[in-house]
This record gives sequence, structure tokens and C-alpha cells, in this order.
Amino acid sequence: MVKRSKTAVVQTGLRIREPLRIHLEKAAKDRGVSLNTEINDRLERSMEHFGLLPEILTLAYGERWARFFVEAHKNGLLRLRHGDKEKLIARATAEFAAALKSVAEKPE
Repeated sequence: MVKRSKTAVVQTGLRIREPLRIHLEKAAKDRGVSLNTEINDRLERSMEHFGLLPEILTLAYGERWARFFVEAHKNGLLRLRHGDKEKLIARATAEFAAALKSVAEKPE
């Protein structure tokens, strides 16, 4: 991996579907910015917003459940991937049931 400074700007070969490109170009035009700026701004915001997820989950469900949901997400249990979705759903369901049982057995 090439070592770059944190302020380096690099070119990527991003591939997106045409309907998404049209949507992004319209949003960029509406804001008066380039397509590149629109994509960069959206990616940066999405990274910032992910950092808020644990805080929001803690406020909504409490610290224990927030940790569970964040770990489940990190381990891919909350994402449906291409392929055998039924297997993934069964695995996630079993993990969720085990977590519920564990939480029910341990007083806070």
C-alpha cells in the first residue's frame, strides 16, 4: 500500500450505475458544485454519520443493546449480502436470540 499524506488527493476509478450518476449530477447542479464535490461531500458525511450510530443507539436502546447492535453490524449480521440470504438470516436470528437470552439472564 502506498503511503500518502492525510491531505493528499487521489484519483479513483469509481463505477456507479447510470441512475445514480444522474441523481448525483442533479444534486450537484442544484447545489452549484461539481459532480466530484457532490460525491466527496456525501462520502464524508456518511463517514461522520456512522460515528453517531453508537450514540444514537445508546440513547434509543441503552448501552448494552447499542454495543450489541454495533458488534452485530461489524460482524456482518445486520447486512444482507448476495448469495445465500436465507442462511445469513438464520444465522442472524440465532445470534439475536442468543443475545436476547444472555441479556435476560444477566441483571444490569
